[in-house]
Amino acid sequence: IIFREGETSMNTYFWGKVDFGPLYYFLIVPLIVTVTTNTVNQLGGLNGLESICPSIILTGMLITSIVHGRRVWSLLCIPLAVSWLLAYYNFRGKIFIGNTGSFALGITLAAYAIIANIEQTLAISIIPYILNSSLVLINALFLKQRARLEMDGLILKASHRRSLLTLIAYYHPTTERKLVLLVSLLFTLATTTAILISITR
Repeated sequence: IIFREGETSMNTYFWGKVDFGPLYYFLIVPLIVTVTTNTVNQLGGLNGLESICPSIILTGMLITSIVHGRRVWSLLCIPLAVSWLLAYYNFRGKIFIGNTGSFALGITLAAYAIIANIEQTLAISIIPYILNSSLVLINALFLKQRARLEMDGLILKASHRRSLLTLIAYYHPTTERKLVLLVSLLFTLATTTAILISITR
C-alpha cells in the first residue's frame, strides 16, 4: 500500500479503472489477502504442489508487470527465485513446505498483486485455487464429507470429486508426480490466460 502512494484505484476487466476510496483499504485489500492465502493453503499434500503452483503465478505476475512497465517488478526477483528453488526440492521430496510455506507464498502473491496494481491478473491466475476451495468447502460444510485420495500401488485414484485433486484422480488415476504436473498445467493455462487478457486490454 505504501508503494502505491495512496492509490485506491484498481484495474478491473469489466468496469475499467475503479476508485474504491477508503473501501480499498478496509475491504478490497483484506479480501485479496484472505482469499489468496487460504485458497493457496488448501491445495497441497503432494510433493511440489504447494510450491510449483504459486511459482507459476508469480512468474506470470512478473511478466505482466514488465509488459505494463511496473517499476516494482524488481521486488519480485528474489521471492521468485526462492519459490522456484523451493519448488525444485519440494517436487523431489527433499523438503517439506507445510502450512507455513504455503501461507508465505500465498501472502507473497497477494502482496505483490496489490503493490503492482495487477489484482486482476492474480484473480484469473488463482481460478484453479478457487475451484479447489469451493469443492472442498461445499463438501465439508454442507455435505460433511472430506476429500481423500486413495493409493493403488503407485497410482493415486479417487472414488469421489470433492477437491481439484480428487476430481482429476477420479477421471484420470495417475502417479503423484503426474498428478502434480497436471494441476500445474491448469495453473499454467490460467496464468497464461491472465497475461494475454492483461496485454489485450
